[in-house]
Amino acid sequence: MTNIAPRVIYEEMPYHSQFASPELVGPIVFGEMQAKDDPRWSESGASTPEEYARWAWNLCGMVCLKSVLEYTDKPGKEQTLMALARTCIDEGGYVVGEDEIKGLYYGPFVKFAEKEFGLEGRVASPLSIADIVQEINDGNFVIASVHPTIRDFSPPPRQGGHLVLLTGYDIADENGPKLYYHDPAGLYEKSQAFASAPVSTFEKYFAGRGVVLTRPPEAAEV
Repeated sequence: MTNIAPRVIYEEMPYHSQFASPELVGPIVFGEMQAKDDPRWSESGASTPEEYARWAWNLCGMVCLKSVLEYTDKPGKEQTLMALARTCIDEGGYVVGEDEIKGLYYGPFVKFAEKEFGLEGRVASPLSIADIVQEINDGNFVIASVHPTIRDFSPPPRQGGHLVLLTGYDIADENGPKLYYHDPAGLYEKSQAFASAPVSTFEKYFAGRGVVLTRPPEAAEV
């Protein structure tokens, strides 16, 4: 790494949850209520509560993209999560079967982001912590694969399976280097916007892969 600032935070990065009611993420993911009973389901752009319930678990990548679109003021930033997902299906980012939704597939997603919104990017696999720091330092956007139990730091059964948007780092923190991120399935007022974790903790959930989207030249600097 070269010319790395000790601390960079994308303080104006908007946050969205992959569930329409951010305050209900806990009850939904812990099985205390069903996603179809989310009273704000229609805000996702789904046609029915059942469609919302099927897709809500798979929208973490669309959430990360929507935040970046809003942050960079790109046309398309007003689209609902389901509108983004439906277009991403057309590009091969998701494969929808009768019983399951497969994806997000990184390669088609990168092509989708560039074709639809002019956001250039690349699949980053492997992706290291040093790479994440360098990309954020350079003003780019990193979507990283982590295990969803990062929401409450429960022991993960494996690494990966869920996407978060990195929003900053602090390598000069007196308690050790840490990363900041938006967790689309984080817990309300605990681990959603600008959640943070020591690098040593983040690595327990991190699969070492993800996507890097390049900051457009016209986008304002942080």
